[in-house]
Amino acid sequence: MSKKIKRLDLWERQVIYVMRSRGAKIREIAKVLRRSVSTIWDELERNCHWSPAVCRGMNAYEKARYAEEKAKERRKASRRKRELLKNKKMRERVIELLVKEQASPLDISLRISEEFTGWSISARAIYTFIKKNRPDLKGYLRLRGKPRRQRVNHRRSRFKEGAPEKKRIDERPESVEHREDIGHYEADTIHSCKQGSGGAVLTIIERATRKRFYFLIWNLEAETILAVLLPFFRALPLEIRKSLTVDNGSEFSSLHKLEEMFPGFTVYYCYPYRAWERGSVERSNGELRWYYPKGSDFAEVSSRELAEIQMRINCRRMPCLGGKSAEHVFQHALARAG
Repeated sequence: MSKKIKRLDLWERQVIYVMRSRGAKIREIAKVLRRSVSTIWDELERNCHWSPAVCRGMNAYEKARYAEEKAKERRKASRRKRELLKNKKMRERVIELLVKEQASPLDISLRISEEFTGWSISARAIYTFIKKNRPDLKGYLRLRGKPRRQRVNHRRSRFKEGAPEKKRIDERPESVEHREDIGHYEADTIHSCKQGSGGAVLTIIERATRKRFYFLIWNLEAETILAVLLPFFRALPLEIRKSLTVDNGSEFSSLHKLEEMFPGFTVYYCYPYRAWERGSVERSNGELRWYYPKGSDFAEVSSRELAEIQMRINCRRMPCLGGKSAEHVFQHALARAG
């Protein structure tokens, strides 16, 4: 436990200025008051009157009273609420991007520097502005200002008999881990929390370009997942179709057929209850959950609506991509491979 700092009071200041007026040295005053030498030195340097002529005309008690009032004013000023984003035009643009386009603070900081020559604002400044000055805007952040919590997937079951042994995520090449190579994907599912609803979403992300894909599915059966993934990977060029990483849910139990249909393609599985091993796709799930919070029924969502949200998410600028969007980088890679 840290020791509480006790500030100088009026009586101690009177002792300081009376002893100083009688020629006492700083070390002597510090010894009498049982204070550090630096405390006495700071008091004499910071709280004396700014005018030497006026200071010479004051007695020790007047100096102590003036120092006490000056110290109180300094403490009061330090507690004042600092106004952030003082530029009205910048503040209005930040709020507009956050509310209307659901842009992240990182995306906003990049766009501000592009739209306004000579202007810049950091993502941290935007977060601080929302926290200190506009807490009502927390609902437009990805996590809505809520702390993260560990998610445990309750849907675990045995894989089908006859399926080959799984390749674990630690068998992936290092180039996949460091996002040096395009063509490696992660996938996960988001299901409705409504009782009796069969709607769900299959989420796919390409690791290097961060391009997200969202597909509506009618159930979480292995055949349904395979029916979506087969045409998805078949439409991709060989150069950007290399691997897929998933969890241990039974909906992914038939993915060994992808390896049979696409030579050189590999399916990796993370370890049970380790969602952080597929952090990219978990983040993609969180981005979609911003539009469809838990409790939403995906059976009522149209493919067109989901495609519009997918495009909106993929068109956001990302600092990790040099300020470009995932859509731009992926399309460029697609054009080179095509």
